[in-house]
Amino acid sequence: MKIISHFVAFVFILGASACSAPIQKPDVVPTQLPPEPTLTAVVVENTTVAPPPTAEPAMPAVAELTETDACKLYTPEEVNQLLGETVAPRAVDSPGYSFCTFFTPAGKTLLISITTGDQAKKNFLNEIGQFQKGCEVSYSGSTRAATPFPPEIEAMMGKSVLELYALDLELQTKCGGKVKPLPEFGPNANLVPNMMGIGSVAIVSGENYYTFSYEDSNININQMEEKAKEIVRSALSQ
Repeated sequence: MKIISHFVAFVFILGASACSAPIQKPDVVPTQLPPEPTLTAVVVENTTVAPPPTAEPAMPAVAELTETDACKLYTPEEVNQLLGETVAPRAVDSPGYSFCTFFTPAGKTLLISITTGDQAKKNFLNEIGQFQKGCEVSYSGSTRAATPFPPEIEAMMGKSVLELYALDLELQTKCGGKVKPLPEFGPNANLVPNMMGIGSVAIVSGENYYTFSYEDSNININQMEEKAKEIVRSALSQ
């Protein structure tokens, strides 16, 4: 060992410098080696760690619509601000319906409709039944609802207004209708096609179905849609 060879050299050096002196071998202290390290096997699994789920953006808080009289959604001052002039409302009400229309001499029209409960369901079922046969939808009479319904359609009366509205929108989309969600006004608000070619926003609130429509022959459809959204903001800000 290396340690022993160093010790022997030391002894010969002492003998050369003092030959008469007796040589005494020093005590040899055994060298203690440090304990060997303990090896621990670490097994690393080849796993892929998925990124944490991204939280869905929260829907903005939106005031609920509860009014069932369409002409009470706006004060005369609010109508004046929206249309630029004071116009008297024209109301048409019947069981399950409330319509309020404002016409101006300049050719502007603001139309609000509210359909409630079973009547709203019948209107949707009328459209759903026709959409299931094709993409042509027509209305007859003042109720806009075909009666009696076929048994398979009538069976859907047990669904909520919102469920039927969602199904109706799905079928409209499959038939080429351009439906645009409007989360600004809540999860059940959409910019919807209108057979008259005017801007129209539809909202389901509870068991009521609301539409806010605006027509102005002096502007294009995109501008009318923006005006319809402004009209909805005014109703929800109260």
